[in-house]
Amino acid sequence: MRQLVEVAHTVHYSVALDVLGHTDRSGSVEENLKLAQRRAEYVVSTIRTEGLPALKMTAIGAGWRQPVSNEMTEEDRAFNRRISPKVTLTDTAEVKG
Repeated sequence: MRQLVEVAHTVHYSVALDVLGHTDRSGSVEENLKLAQRRAEYVVSTIRTEGLPALKMTAIGAGWRQPVSNEMTEEDRAFNRRISPKVTLTDTAEVKG
């Protein structure tokens, strides 16, 4: 991530990172949203602590709404308990006009 930010800045791009927290379907919708949010916030906090405090980051709890597995087995459910990053690059020259 650090290398991406450095390269982006040299070519006049800013970097934003959305960290989406996901859960499996077990538990209530409300609890899954809270868990997903905590999962995403933990990752954002860790990235800040590890040396990218100025990077624009957002933690988003998605809950179980974006599964990558059909949850037929415990292994399937485990695949849905994850975070997923979304990196956005913005041309700072265009923003400045």
